Amino acid sequence: MYFFYILIFLYLILMLSIGLVANKFIKNEIDFLLASRRVSFIFLVFTMAATHFGGGFITGSIEYTIIYGTGGGIWYGLSCGLGLILLSFLAPKLRSLSLFTAPEYLEIRYGSKFIRVYAALTSLIALIGILSAQIIATSKLLGILNINPIIGGVVAVTIF
Repeated sequence: MYFFYILIFLYLILMLSIGLVANKFIKNEIDFLLASRRVSFIFLVFTMAATHFGGGFITGSIEYTIIYGTGGGIWYGLSCGLGLILLSFLAPKLRSLSLFTAPEYLEIRYGSKFIRVYAALTSLIALIGILSAQIIATSKLLGILNINPIIGGVVAVTIF
């Protein structure tokens, strides 16, 4: 059992170390938020795929399989992949605008500061929900190793 604790501790130290080393390359908000706008197309494609085809894809395809059968799960996966491919055609236009966030684009598109604020607030609400789910999942996962869920949640909040 101690092997798993040591393994988790080493993993957390590794992630923290990578973060500290990467921090030395960050000089401003463009470096932090957009990787200095120097991400290659292929790297961006794999980043987007990894982001979506992680937890979102697995839980979404399981849910659709349970509700709609095997075809539903397959359709969910295909539609997610197709959606990412279609979005890739918009990327050059969006990149040329030199924006930071989707709410900035919405403000330009619809000419409304209200839309930008509304989109930012709804995005914030969604991000709070996503972060909450990650904290709960991490505390449950650490619970498998007989770590108190409260301590697991505190560890997750500290790391995140």
